[in-house]
Amino acid sequence: MLSGITSHASVEVKEECTDVFHDFLKRFGDNRVMQWSDQENMANSLLNLLKPKQYKSSLRKKVIACIGALSSVLADRQLDSLMRTLLSDVGASTAKAEKQKYIQCISTVSRNVGFRIGQHLKDIAPLFLQIVNQATQEDVSMDGDNEKDHEVVENCLNAFESFVLRCSREMNPHLEELCNLILFLIAYDPNFYNNVDLRELEGQRRDEDEER
Repeated sequence: MLSGITSHASVEVKEECTDVFHDFLKRFGDNRVMQWSDQENMANSLLNLLKPKQYKSSLRKKVIACIGALSSVLADRQLDSLMRTLLSDVGASTAKAEKQKYIQCISTVSRNVGFRIGQHLKDIAPLFLQIVNQATQEDVSMDGDNEKDHEVVENCLNAFESFVLRCSREMNPHLEELCNLILFLIAYDPNFYNNVDLRELEGQRRDEDEER
């Protein structure tokens, strides 16, 4: 499977191999029967498959799901290495699409490993808060044309939901800033006509009623 994932030229073959590997990890991935070298090789192979920009989004989603399944059976040492690599990739990504896939991957890992991700939240939470603040700084209402910014913010918020549910103690130092950010985001009401004179709208309604 790893050979098909890493070496085969066909994207379709990579997708099929990733599907089978995901099922294998779900059924037989107990780390008591997996060697340390196998775990490291598996994690590196999947991470390398995330990097190429030309691959289809369907393959990327399957790889992320596969990394999530693998993370649940990784030994602590390998999980720590995986998280450090993902955090480094998020920080190094300049393109929003690239940043987005690594944020999605961290969120998926969190949902699979639960409390074990807690020791990394001291690095993850400030980074994600910074990303959301930067994305919303110029587009307060988040209804502008930059869809990638919106998706990055949504991915970060999904990740925070997982962090709070599974690692509430480790998230405690960041809760105040997170709550303020959430209140800031939900304060925007798309039904409020900010740029329209409400008296003018009311006058139009009266004229329409009189015509009837």
